Amino acid sequence: DLAPVVTDSGEEVKLQELAKSNGFIIFFYPRANTPGCTIQACGFRDRLPDATSNGYKIYGMSADSPKAQTSWKNKHNLGYTLLCDPEYKVLKRLGVTKQPKGIKRSHIVVEKGGKIKSLKIQIGPKPSVEHALDTV
Repeated sequence: DLAPVVTDSGEEVKLQELAKSNGFIIFFYPRANTPGCTIQACGFRDRLPDATSNGYKIYGMSADSPKAQTSWKNKHNLGYTLLCDPEYKVLKRLGVTKQPKGIKRSHIVVEKGGKIKSLKIQIGPKPSVEHALDTV
């Protein structure tokens, strides 16, 4: 079991619960409101209809605070939920952290029911979007 994370709106969620109703993509990024992360986030924003039409939701995750995530989300009109793991509990378990602190740009694609379809660690912002959406 993974520890719960907090959404950009302050709600606590468990990743295991997300797969009960549909598949999902979570992309992991080092820091909100930085150039590469914005390219990745806006790429997923632009491809959101492709994901939803195939029964998948998109989430972004970093160690940023809910306040930082919300500000960035609003600035770029990101139409999906951002997840916050400031203590790196889930990020470490998924193997997407750098030492001592930091996040490797990555993504995971999980089918409805919880089976992992794809996990890519250390991938560029644009390839992350393309690979994840090609998987669904």
